[in-house]
Amino acid sequence: MSSDTATTELRIRLCIPEPRRNEPIIYTLITEYQLQVNIAAATMGANGIGEGWFDLSLAGPSERIEEAIAYLRTNGLEVWTESEPTDW
Repeated sequence: MSSDTATTELRIRLCIPEPRRNEPIIYTLITEYQLQVNIAAATMGANGIGEGWFDLSLAGPSERIEEAIAYLRTNGLEVWTESEPTDW
């Protein structure tokens, strides 16, 4: 099996601002990038108020994961990965 098709797993933290909460962002990660997405934790304001924070585990080919992270960032979403310093 080549490294292009080997499954990689990456844990990320994602912030979805309130104006973007009705967009199918996680669905897009699954359908457009063919990733397995596990929601490890999530925090959202009651009644759709405020931003949403998600701890996600993404699994799939590393190239697809990189493309998905680029998609999130290009669309103005804040994304932190395990390798970046943060207050996990």
